[in-house]
Formats: sequence, C-alpha cells, structure tokens
Amino acid sequence: MSEKQTMSPERFRAMAEAYGGSIRRWPAEPRRQAEPLLSDPRYGRILSEACALDEFLDEWTVAPPSRELAARIRLGAPASIREYFARWRLWLSGIGLAAALAGALAGGVAVAALAPMDSGWPPLTTAFGDLSD
Repeated sequence: MSEKQTMSPERFRAMAEAYGGSIRRWPAEPRRQAEPLLSDPRYGRILSEACALDEFLDEWTVAPPSRELAARIRLGAPASIREYFARWRLWLSGIGLAAALAGALAGGVAVAALAPMDSGWPPLTTAFGDLSD
C-alpha cells in the first residue's frame, strides 16, 4: 500500500457502519486513509447517517424485566442451581456475622491496647470532686 492510498466508498461506508459516525473511534490505519475523504460531501453524508444511527442507539434503553418474568426464570432453573444459591445466601449471612464479631473483637482489643494505663489521679477522684469522702 502506498502512503497516499485512500479507501473506497464501500469500505468507508463499512467502516462507518462498524465504528460509527465519529472517525475518532475508528482504528488508526482506516482513520488515516479516511481523513483525506472528509471534504467530499458523499463521505460527509455517510458519516451523517452513521451519526444518526449512533444517536438513536445512545437513546435506546431496555426496560427492566418484570417481577413475574424474573420469578419464572428462577423457577425454570434446575433445582441444583436453586439449591446452590440458597446455600450461598446462607454462607453470606454466616460470613457477615463472623465479620461483625471479628470487628467487635478488633475494636475491643484496640481500645484496651490504646487506653491510658495510669492517669495519675487517685482512684476515686473525679472532675467533680473526691468520692472517697
């Protein structure tokens, strides 16, 4: 291929349909070949059509499935898969409980380790006075 070779209109249309109306999204080599063609109105129309399709696809959304459909899918799953996920939920609840207990234990150890050993005050003295009287 020569340095100045450009692509055919068919190839340009195929690239626009595959990668969209913005040539910034095209692979480097086809983009380099297409850049000299952008001043031609025929190629501009091809990109405009691809941009219109891009905009349509950007706005298109899929509605979430209904609860009934989700329930039918779950019920249609093999029993072994349903049992697996039931056990998995049980494991997750056990892991959550273990993590909470481990956190409480770590917090208790941290408070005990970081607490001051001796404040220098007599044992029954408070900020409000001596309680030993």
